[in-house]
Amino acid sequence: MSDQQELRQRREALAQAVNSHDLEAVLSFIHPTFVGKTKQGFSVGYQDMVRMAQQLFAHGKDYQETVEIEEIKASGDSAKLVSRRSERGRLDDPPQFWLCLGMGIFLSGMAINSAVFDRPWETVGFAVASLMFILGAFLRSMGWWILIGLGFSFSCMAISTAVRAGEWDFQKVGGVVGFAVGSVFFIGWAFFKARRSIHRTARYQETWRTIDGRWLMVEEQEL
Repeated sequence: MSDQQELRQRREALAQAVNSHDLEAVLSFIHPTFVGKTKQGFSVGYQDMVRMAQQLFAHGKDYQETVEIEEIKASGDSAKLVSRRSERGRLDDPPQFWLCLGMGIFLSGMAINSAVFDRPWETVGFAVASLMFILGAFLRSMGWWILIGLGFSFSCMAISTAVRAGEWDFQKVGGVVGFAVGSVFFIGWAFFKARRSIHRTARYQETWRTIDGRWLMVEEQEL
């Protein structure tokens, strides 16, 4: 087997270890002197890389990458490998299942109560909020679209409170303001989460060396 073939197999095995979230296996391909460099000139050391991997591989995270090897040039015990890497996944921790499910059931009860008293906007608001929390529980993700749904539901409840307010008093004003603030909060959280997700493709030049009879990555430069 040529050095290029062996290195290609090593790089493909590294990608498999990453997608399996097996940190121990990933580190078996990386030398402790590893340094990663971005286009902007920032450097990431071995321990920084380990901490980043621990966050991305945490329970419930869905980080995945696809690696396309474009070029391999090997010379003696050193080699340069150019790859195109597509990354995707969320950075936030998954929500607690029972908390989301409990909120969904509670809001279902509120929706039924509103329907009994003929409050259509409020019924829709509580029903949508209930569905969003239950989906979040079973999908193990409060995605941006779920948060948009919660924002919509709180908007409906704010409208319902305003429509049936009659004579305004402190309690009714507080209800409208509270639901409106909740709506803005969830919609704002949705846009924040959209920014907290990874979905990018970049090219890298990797430097590998044979150390103790194995090819190990010692440097990575974003191109």
